Amino acid sequence: MKTTKVSNKSSQYWVISIMTLIPAIGCSESSELVASTQTWEDIAQYFITPDICQDTEGPDCTKLRLGDSHLTTIAPERGKLFACKSGNPNAPGSHRNKITWINDTEGTWNLLAKPFLPAGSFSPGGGVSSVIESGTTRTVSGNNLPIDGKIGDWPMTD
Repeated sequence: MKTTKVSNKSSQYWVISIMTLIPAIGCSESSELVASTQTWEDIAQYFITPDICQDTEGPDCTKLRLGDSHLTTIAPERGKLFACKSGNPNAPGSHRNKITWINDTEGTWNLLAKPFLPAGSFSPGGGVSSVIESGTTRTVSGNNLPIDGKIGDWPMTD
Protein backbone atom coordinates (compact mmCIF):
# COMPACT_ATOMS: atom_id res chain seq x y z
CA MET A 1 0.00 0.00 0.00
CA LYS A 2 1.43 3.37 -1.02
CA THR A 3 0.21 6.51 0.74
CA THR A 4 0.81 10.08 -0.34
CA LYS A 5 -0.11 13.13 1.71
CA VAL A 6 -0.81 16.38 -0.06
CA SER A 7 -1.11 19.71 1.70
CA ASN A 8 -2.74 22.30 -0.48
CA LYS A 9 -5.10 24.94 0.89
CA SER A 10 -6.98 26.06 -2.20
CA SER A 11 -6.33 23.68 -5.04
CA GLN A 12 -8.25 20.66 -6.21
CA TYR A 13 -5.21 18.68 -7.32
CA TRP A 14 -5.25 14.95 -6.86
CA VAL A 15 -2.00 13.16 -6.30
CA ILE A 16 -1.97 9.55 -7.26
CA SER A 17 0.88 7.38 -6.11
CA ILE A 18 1.76 4.57 -8.38
CA MET A 19 3.59 1.55 -7.13
CA THR A 20 5.16 -0.40 -9.88
CA LEU A 21 4.48 -4.10 -9.60
CA ILE A 22 7.51 -5.74 -11.10
CA PRO A 23 8.06 -9.40 -10.51
CA ALA A 24 11.59 -10.08 -9.37
CA ILE A 25 13.04 -13.04 -11.17
CA GLY A 26 16.43 -12.99 -9.53
CA CYS A 27 18.90 -12.67 -12.34
CA SER A 28 21.42 -9.88 -12.50
CA GLU A 29 22.80 -11.04 -15.84
CA SER A 30 20.97 -13.38 -18.16
CA SER A 31 24.12 -15.41 -18.75
CA GLU A 32 25.34 -15.66 -15.15
CA LEU A 33 23.99 -17.54 -12.18
CA VAL A 34 22.96 -15.40 -9.21
CA ALA A 35 24.19 -17.55 -6.34
CA SER A 36 26.82 -20.26 -6.14
CA THR A 37 24.11 -22.80 -5.30
CA GLN A 38 21.88 -21.84 -8.23
CA THR A 39 21.85 -24.06 -11.32
CA TRP A 40 20.80 -23.41 -14.91
CA GLU A 41 17.77 -25.62 -14.25
CA ASP A 42 16.67 -23.10 -11.59
CA ILE A 43 16.46 -20.25 -14.09
CA ALA A 44 15.70 -22.18 -17.29
CA GLN A 45 11.97 -21.58 -16.82
CA TYR A 46 12.51 -17.87 -17.51
CA PHE A 47 13.72 -18.35 -21.10
CA ILE A 48 11.66 -19.33 -24.14
CA THR A 49 12.36 -20.72 -27.61
CA PRO A 50 9.35 -20.06 -29.86
CA ASP A 51 8.72 -22.49 -32.73
CA ILE A 52 9.56 -19.77 -35.28
CA CYS A 53 13.11 -19.66 -33.86
CA GLN A 54 13.78 -23.39 -34.15
CA ASP A 55 14.62 -23.71 -37.83
CA THR A 56 16.64 -21.96 -40.51
CA GLU A 57 13.54 -20.71 -42.35
CA GLY A 58 12.46 -18.36 -39.57
CA PRO A 59 14.23 -15.25 -38.32
CA ASP A 60 17.54 -15.36 -36.48
CA CYS A 61 16.04 -14.87 -33.02
CA THR A 62 19.44 -13.95 -31.61
CA LYS A 63 19.63 -10.86 -33.85
CA LEU A 64 16.19 -9.24 -34.07
CA ARG A 65 16.08 -5.60 -35.15
CA LEU A 66 15.46 -3.02 -32.44
CA GLY A 67 12.53 -0.74 -33.18
CA ASP A 68 13.95 2.31 -31.41
CA SER A 69 14.38 4.23 -34.66
CA HIS A 70 10.76 3.52 -35.64
CA LEU A 71 9.23 5.82 -33.03
CA THR A 72 7.81 9.25 -33.76
CA THR A 73 6.33 11.84 -31.43
CA ILE A 74 5.58 14.39 -34.18
CA ALA A 75 2.78 12.81 -36.25
CA PRO A 76 1.55 9.37 -37.32
CA GLU A 77 3.71 7.93 -40.09
CA ARG A 78 3.75 4.68 -42.07
CA GLY A 79 6.10 2.14 -40.49
CA LYS A 80 6.44 4.14 -37.27
CA LEU A 81 4.95 3.90 -33.81
CA PHE A 82 3.30 7.20 -32.90
CA ALA A 83 3.68 7.99 -29.21
CA CYS A 84 2.48 11.04 -27.29
CA LYS A 85 5.78 11.20 -25.43
CA SER A 86 9.19 9.75 -26.09
CA GLY A 87 10.50 6.98 -23.86
CA ASN A 88 11.34 7.66 -20.24
CA PRO A 89 15.12 7.27 -19.86
CA ASN A 90 14.68 6.68 -16.12
CA ALA A 91 11.95 4.04 -16.36
CA PRO A 92 12.65 0.60 -14.87
CA GLY A 93 14.20 -1.51 -17.59
CA SER A 94 15.53 1.47 -19.55
CA HIS A 95 19.13 1.22 -18.38
CA ARG A 96 20.73 -0.42 -21.41
CA ASN A 97 23.95 -1.34 -19.58
CA LYS A 98 21.88 -3.70 -17.41
CA ILE A 99 19.94 -5.29 -20.25
CA THR A 100 22.05 -8.20 -21.43
CA TRP A 101 19.86 -9.24 -24.37
CA ILE A 102 20.19 -5.91 -26.26
CA ASN A 103 23.13 -5.18 -28.55
CA ASP A 104 23.06 -1.41 -29.14
CA THR A 105 26.13 -1.52 -31.39
CA GLU A 106 24.38 -3.80 -33.89
CA GLY A 107 20.88 -2.43 -33.19
CA THR A 108 19.57 -5.91 -32.33
CA TRP A 109 18.16 -7.91 -29.44
CA ASN A 110 18.31 -11.61 -28.58
CA LEU A 111 14.90 -13.14 -27.89
CA LEU A 112 16.53 -16.35 -26.62
CA ALA A 113 18.55 -14.49 -23.95
CA LYS A 114 15.68 -12.31 -22.70
CA PRO A 115 14.00 -13.61 -19.54
CA PHE A 116 10.20 -13.97 -19.55
CA LEU A 117 7.73 -14.95 -16.86
CA PRO A 118 6.89 -18.65 -17.00
CA ALA A 119 3.29 -19.54 -17.87
CA GLY A 120 0.96 -18.98 -14.96
CA SER A 121 -1.64 -16.71 -13.50
CA PHE A 122 -1.71 -13.92 -10.98
CA SER A 123 -4.71 -13.53 -8.69
CA PRO A 124 -3.85 -11.00 -6.00
CA GLY A 125 -7.45 -10.03 -5.27
CA GLY A 126 -9.08 -6.70 -5.94
CA GLY A 127 -7.50 -3.33 -5.74
CA VAL A 128 -8.16 -0.93 -2.91
CA SER A 129 -7.97 2.81 -2.77
CA SER A 130 -9.06 5.53 -0.41
CA VAL A 131 -9.00 9.29 -0.14
CA ILE A 132 -9.06 10.86 3.31
CA GLU A 133 -9.22 14.60 3.82
CA SER A 134 -8.30 16.18 7.12
CA GLY A 135 -8.04 19.94 7.21
CA THR A 136 -5.67 20.98 4.43
CA THR A 137 -4.25 17.49 3.97
CA ARG A 138 -5.57 14.96 1.47
CA THR A 139 -4.22 11.42 1.79
CA VAL A 140 -4.55 9.16 -1.25
CA SER A 141 -3.81 5.46 -0.67
CA GLY A 142 -3.93 2.43 -2.92
CA ASN A 143 -2.27 -0.84 -3.81
CA ASN A 144 -2.03 -0.14 -7.58
CA LEU A 145 -4.23 -3.08 -8.55
CA PRO A 146 -7.46 -2.88 -10.56
CA ILE A 147 -10.62 -2.76 -8.45
CA ASP A 148 -12.11 -5.75 -10.33
CA GLY A 149 -9.00 -7.86 -9.62
CA LYS A 150 -8.56 -8.77 -13.31
CA ILE A 151 -4.83 -9.01 -13.85
CA GLY A 152 -4.68 -11.91 -16.28
CA ASP A 153 -2.81 -15.00 -17.26
CA TRP A 154 0.40 -15.23 -19.22
CA PRO A 155 1.87 -15.75 -21.65
CA MET A 156 -0.69 -13.72 -23.56
CA THR A 157 0.35 -15.38 -26.82
CA ASP A 158 2.53 -18.35 -27.69
